[in-house]
Amino acid sequence: MNLRFPILVFDIETLTDLKAGAHLYHLDLPEADVEQALTKIRRQESGIDFQRLPLHEIVCISGLWIDEIGVRLFSFSQEQNTEAEMLTKFLSIFDKKQPTLISWNGSQFDLPVILFRAMYHGLSASSLFDQGEIDNQKRFNNYQNRYHHRHVDLMDVMAMFNGRNFQKLDDVACLLGFPGKRGETGYHVPEYVRTEQW
Repeated sequence: MNLRFPILVFDIETLTDLKAGAHLYHLDLPEADVEQALTKIRRQESGIDFQRLPLHEIVCISGLWIDEIGVRLFSFSQEQNTEAEMLTKFLSIFDKKQPTLISWNGSQFDLPVILFRAMYHGLSASSLFDQGEIDNQKRFNNYQNRYHHRHVDLMDVMAMFNGRNFQKLDDVACLLGFPGKRGETGYHVPEYVRTEQW
């Protein structure tokens, strides 16, 4: 695999969008009861608590930008930006540059959530989701095709494109001697946002 500069390693953190969930399911409840109702509905729909992708409000987008000049770490969070502002900043990267994206489970979670949330806010993501309609060269190398190198979802690649082989990033990091998440999970994000621990 021959990766091209610039490279953008990225990840998002989310929590349940209570307003969108209440709207989707026609819930006329106090805000304090909406999350519990959405969890109950989701368990009935699928047997799990993990909300549908359009209901994941992005609270942080972080990236590691690697190019010929060096390496830069950045984060856009709701500490200083609205979700729409974060998405606008992130999507503008693809209007200016065409980085090689690197993610862990990005094709199944991060990019679809970014697409749904961009749509929710009325934002265009054409440079990120173009499959040759705008730029003919993206017909054969775009961010959606799992076998192209424009977006390398390491979880998918390391599983040899076989979902039965998917592994948690935390487990792989620990096996390699890295600290991993240190007991933290995505389930801690709402509490961190509530207590403003950015």
